[in-house]
Amino acid sequence: MKICPECEEEKELTEFHNMKGAKDGKQTYCKPCQNAMIVAYMKTPERKLIDRDLWLKRNYGLSLKGYNQMLLDQNGKCAICGKHQKELDRAMCVDHNHETGKVRGLLCRKCNIMIGNADEDAAILLSAIEYIKEHNDDPA
Repeated sequence: MKICPECEEEKELTEFHNMKGAKDGKQTYCKPCQNAMIVAYMKTPERKLIDRDLWLKRNYGLSLKGYNQMLLDQNGKCAICGKHQKELDRAMCVDHNHETGKVRGLLCRKCNIMIGNADEDAAILLSAIEYIKEHNDDPA
């Protein structure tokens, strides 16, 4: 039997995870308390920054520091429409070339989706521009 210092309950040793370095071979906190502590930690701002950094590195080879520098270089604005980060309800998207993986810049979600829906094809986007110009000039 062992007492968990978090819940202060005496529990069977099977209620504690194994830990090689511990005197009794068990972790200090019982499994439910340990799990609750991990869940609470995962929600902290510090952990969210760590997760964001890991996600950026894994997906784009870009650190959080690099992302923030890119955002500064773009004056906090979408590289296409110029909307400021403060006007958006979520972080800027990392735009990258899907063939080479090279990061191009940061875009708002709408612009990122627009580029993706056009399959990154400049001809489609230019055609869309011509279409809009043609139909916006129509007085009807």
